[in-house]
Amino acid sequence: MRPITRAITLVNPVRASKISLILVGAFIIRNIVRWHGYSFVGDYVPVGSSYIHQIVLPWNQLLHNGTVNVNLRLIWLFEPLIRLAGQVGSVTFALTNSMFLAFVAVFPLVTSFWILKRVIQNQVALVLVTLFYSFNPWITAQDSSGHVGIALAFGLIVVFAFPPPASAISKSLRTGLLFAIIFDLDPHIGAIALLCLLSTALLHRIGVGLPKLVENQIVDFRSLFFASLAALGCSLYWVIPDFVVARHLPYVPVTGNPTLSNIRSLSQFDDLYHLMGLRSFWWSPFSNGFYGHGGLNILLSIGLICGPMALIFLSLLSPNSHGSRVLPILWIAVPLLLTQCAHLLPWLYAILVSLPGGALFRDPNNALPLAILGLCLFATNIHLPPLKHLGMALLAAGVVATLVPWLTGDLNGYLAPLPSVGSQYEAISWINHHAESGASTLWLPAASYLTTDWSNGLVTDPVSFWTTVPVINPLEDPAYDFNPETTLATDDLESMLANGQSLKGLGRALAAAGVQFVVVRLDSLPHSVPAQYRRSLLEAQGVHLVRKFGDQYVYQMPGPIRNHATITQGISLFDGTWGGLEQALYLDPNDHNTYVNLSSILPNSNLLTDPRNILLTDDLLSSTLSLGNSTPIANTISRQELIAGNEPMYLFERNQTFSTPSVGLFAVNILGINQNTSEFCDGSRITQLIVNQQPDVGNLRYSTRWLGFMCTGTATIRFNGPVWVGRMQTLPYRDYLSRLVLIERLMSHPGSTYMLHSDQFSSTSNESVRITDDQDLLYLTAGKYHISLSCNNFCSSDHVRLLAAANLRPVTPWLTPGASMTIVANHGGNGFYNEYRLAVESRNLSQLDNVYIQRSPRRVSGTVGSVSTRNAESLTFRTSQTDSVLRLLGSPSPWTFSGEASKRFGPLPANIFGNAIGITGRTGTLDLSYLYTIERICAFVSGGTVLAIILSLLTPLLDRRRSSRHRL
Repeated sequence: MRPITRAITLVNPVRASKISLILVGAFIIRNIVRWHGYSFVGDYVPVGSSYIHQIVLPWNQLLHNGTVNVNLRLIWLFEPLIRLAGQVGSVTFALTNSMFLAFVAVFPLVTSFWILKRVIQNQVALVLVTLFYSFNPWITAQDSSGHVGIALAFGLIVVFAFPPPASAISKSLRTGLLFAIIFDLDPHIGAIALLCLLSTALLHRIGVGLPKLVENQIVDFRSLFFASLAALGCSLYWVIPDFVVARHLPYVPVTGNPTLSNIRSLSQFDDLYHLMGLRSFWWSPFSNGFYGHGGLNILLSIGLICGPMALIFLSLLSPNSHGSRVLPILWIAVPLLLTQCAHLLPWLYAILVSLPGGALFRDPNNALPLAILGLCLFATNIHLPPLKHLGMALLAAGVVATLVPWLTGDLNGYLAPLPSVGSQYEAISWINHHAESGASTLWLPAASYLTTDWSNGLVTDPVSFWTTVPVINPLEDPAYDFNPETTLATDDLESMLANGQSLKGLGRALAAAGVQFVVVRLDSLPHSVPAQYRRSLLEAQGVHLVRKFGDQYVYQMPGPIRNHATITQGISLFDGTWGGLEQALYLDPNDHNTYVNLSSILPNSNLLTDPRNILLTDDLLSSTLSLGNSTPIANTISRQELIAGNEPMYLFERNQTFSTPSVGLFAVNILGINQNTSEFCDGSRITQLIVNQQPDVGNLRYSTRWLGFMCTGTATIRFNGPVWVGRMQTLPYRDYLSRLVLIERLMSHPGSTYMLHSDQFSSTSNESVRITDDQDLLYLTAGKYHISLSCNNFCSSDHVRLLAAANLRPVTPWLTPGASMTIVANHGGNGFYNEYRLAVESRNLSQLDNVYIQRSPRRVSGTVGSVSTRNAESLTFRTSQTDSVLRLLGSPSPWTFSGEASKRFGPLPANIFGNAIGITGRTGTLDLSYLYTIERICAFVSGGTVLAIILSLLTPLLDRRRSSRHRL
């Protein structure tokens, strides 16, 4: 033992530190090397995936059913890697992938040691601080979740915040290039880098002393200006194409208001207990799972806290000879305040991150690298005070605790193939081989994170990255889903299937949305939910089981499958639900029309007055409110949340109230019974409601309803029992009346149809019995109408008829299923003369499906055009009409029009997963090729950028060599 000790003492201390870090790094990264797949932006992607071919294209077909590729800024990194790796699944690919992941893991270790060795003289402290910086719980979570861009940017930000010496020109150029590459790797770290620079410059401006470690940052605003120009110039290769694409998108990444449920989910581990150990990642397996080892759980948690506390403790006990402590305290305080605000006051944090650029920190944990840099600043003041042994022991305990996941191999569980990969991959391979061109697949359950038979907790299952066939529900983190219509529509479908609301026309509705196969996974928990999915699918007409792969059941929808692009003459407006789409297809079996969600139409849109467009609705008042901009309630306290259909709602208990200013008509969407609400305006009780829908709670269904009343002042609702509250609207009453006129005018168009759920009505054989529910009251504009009845099964004994609302006299005789009858609404104008009530006679009311009252004559327009070519770069179409509608499945690509045709309106969300674009002109081409031209330019500029960055990083070495030659 003595010869070994003597040999160690003879080694240069710095060299000994390097050797020890190399040995530790080589030992712990063995768990991150992968030979049979690759980790990318949060998911493990197995060999054979087509996703590798999508990440370098300007338009990503697999992400969100097609959207701008936000990873285009990483083309300079992934383009050469792909060229070097070669074919997916090859030996060179596995070798390149494993070497790249190993490089990502050790990169922060190399950069932090290179920077910190200049100011931390004690070699033991240098090794411990470097290991803590490189493998702390925050960066461990990023490595294990595949966030390679964040990990690389984290390794570079230490160079940006604590730069080595350089000349003035080299310093400005280096700062600009480093900021460009950090922002390219990850915008969150880029924002932190900018904050580091601005905070240092501001403190220098007001005369506060700065630590030695940051003295080489540029602090004068002239140099900042030149650095900004350099950063912008190096980022134009992705800024320009993304800006061009964003101008064509209805939804732009990192925009929009986050929901309170997202904020609460992302900040659930932002309590001080987790923050002090830097393990406040929003997903439990990363925050607690890596450091949960039975009885050692508490010891590991305390050990993680020891690291940061030791750095602060040692710094406070050391003389402040290297500058002020204001800067490190500021860097630690900013993320601490952000995370605590999100954790304790999510409603306030939601307001902050809804500001321009605030969406970058929708996940407050993304600000923690700033606190880690502050801890590194504290570490520079370590001068081994009298209590040095205690401080160093605490720091060593913190380092050992941070290395636990790397030493025990826990990372393997999050980067290795999932146990279900066999049967799922077989199902995906079969679907890829049998799917029609342009078809999509729906996976149920559709949640991004699942608990399964073979998992101890939530797991990410990246189905969307495995297949060349697009999936309807891309498995993306919902916190970053900027096209929420897809997610909400899928939630709506799942809620109906899980509650046993089987739809006879579900298969045809899914086929109309482009879905050919639905896969139900029986290995997800609880087992009762996927089992109910199977029963609901088997009850749908035309849906049948085609294959079974382990616990993966593949169902095929009845054809024909709607192609990616279809041209029609007009559009039909409907409520946007799956039930509404099924009823629309009942009236239009061949799916000739394009169905557009009414809530996506502005009240002053010419679509409401176009005589070619028709309306499908079951309630005039609901359709009228759908035209307005509804806002979610201000949830100022943490309430229980429910997704009702596709709407988030919050629970109000008995004796609670909700108040808001009202400018005329106030309407709120709730889930509850009438007796549980009381309405007030400026404290006065409301005795008459303008809008009063009845809840649909029969036949295992649930639905929300609107309540509305007149109020100019403060509208208040008092809850006499539990009620779920969702959206609200307030608008001048004259605006509400003008909307109602628009809807009535649209109902006058030929083909417009009411769809009345028969289970909402009382059953009676006595024609003089008054049906009292207000929702039973039906108003028809003057004209001729057809009335018909449909049933779920055989129901020949059922009858319906209309009663005049004024005197309850029969307007029609009893009507049986399969029959059709014409009625004529009075021409007496508005009022009770055109009001009717529905009477239903049935031995089994649950068998009834719908009663259709349709404006006659029903005009079913066929396809008025054709799409001749469609590929990744262009779509050529020809129509027989001057004005027509082009319906595209998936998110609308940023097409540019050429030829005779031009855009008349849109894109509008249509038919759940489609988009409608109004076209003027008979022929034309939608062109996307300009993006591919930009992509080739980007590749060229990216190569030059990488070369410039390498040269800028070498400038300190060249300056040092030049100065040494000058001294000689």
